[in-house]
Amino acid sequence: GGTVPQGSVRDYPRYPLRGFMLDVGRMPIPMGYLRQVVKTMAWYKMNDFQIHLNDNYIFHEHYVKKGLDPFKESYAGFRLESRVKGKDGTPLTSRDLFYTRSEFREFIEQANALGVAIVPEFDTPGHALAFTRVRPDLIYQGPMPHHADRRCEMLDAANPETLKFVGGVFDEFLMPQAQGGKALFAGCVVHVGSDEFFGDKEVYRAYANGILGHVLRRGYTPRIWGSLHAKPGKTPVVAKGVQMNIWSWDWGRANASIEQGYDIINTADEALYIVPFAGYYRMDTNHKGLFDNWQVNRIHRDTVPSGHPKPLGATFAV
Repeated sequence: GGTVPQGSVRDYPRYPLRGFMLDVGRMPIPMGYLRQVVKTMAWYKMNDFQIHLNDNYIFHEHYVKKGLDPFKESYAGFRLESRVKGKDGTPLTSRDLFYTRSEFREFIEQANALGVAIVPEFDTPGHALAFTRVRPDLIYQGPMPHHADRRCEMLDAANPETLKFVGGVFDEFLMPQAQGGKALFAGCVVHVGSDEFFGDKEVYRAYANGILGHVLRRGYTPRIWGSLHAKPGKTPVVAKGVQMNIWSWDWGRANASIEQGYDIINTADEALYIVPFAGYYRMDTNHKGLFDNWQVNRIHRDTVPSGHPKPLGATFAV
């Protein structure tokens, strides 16, 4: 009849956060690839890109068993241009590949323009070989009933100097570096890492509370890897205004974390990890199972009621 139906359609997501996390610490990933990732995410209406900016080879025991020193032999990366150096001149910044301050700020702004938030992550006190090589005096000296061969990557979370040192590294990117300037991470949610520390539980809790508090005081929303199930104790850890990746059933539980006050993100390893070296973390081999069965509010063996305000969404990880 010569007419065209008219109307409006509005598409509301059930959960606000649709994320991807990429580990660029263990493997050099060029900036051009990160920009490609952002464009792909924007096309699929994904909006949260967590970039794991430092890490190291996990299995230091491989070197120990051969009589080698993993502190010297293991690979570690810290991908942002930093002024931090050790007393012997050892730079925190990776020599093989790093992102300059100006290109990373431009990258954040370009991603934001496409609707993708960049979440930079520095992982301490574990996974911190890049940090301990700069400050070997801050290697953890306390009891390690598990994975003692990985001590070289553990910062001494019990030492107040450690929190001062790591806080200073964060401040290089959280605070303006010149009068009237703009902080590199301005406008970002900032991830403080804090997974897989194999030292004392109360020491861990105090450190996690300290680094979260530091980021909050700088005016940022912090995010952290859920670990409090594996580190129960009396030392309080701030929850208000804190986001938490729920990634491992052994380290952190969804419903318990919600009860503690955290906003949670489903990053369940068994469903959402791709780790080529570990055959059991292969989300990429389970497309049909994910499509048919996976739900944001089912996290390992916990089910969070639909419509609960604390789950923010989900993130898959490479």
